[in-house]
Amino acid sequence: MIAVEYTSGDPRLAAEIANKLADVYIGWQRTAKIEQTKDATVWLDDQIKALRKPPRSPKRRWRPSRPRKAFTRARTTSR
Repeated sequence: MIAVEYTSGDPRLAAEIANKLADVYIGWQRTAKIEQTKDATVWLDDQIKALRKPPRSPKRRWRPSRPRKAFTRARTTSR
């Protein structure tokens, strides 16, 4: 919240000037917020594009690890 005051001998002129200052300030704030939103949108779009890119090395893809068997079979040879 802001308070805007203007003193003049003419009450209508004082009201018009105070209202105009408030309108200009509100417009300035709105424009600033829109610019910040645009900047954030561009940054987020870049982040999303980077995350959607395939891995750098297409030959090596991530695979879930498989549990190793507790026992292995030994080869036997006959003599």
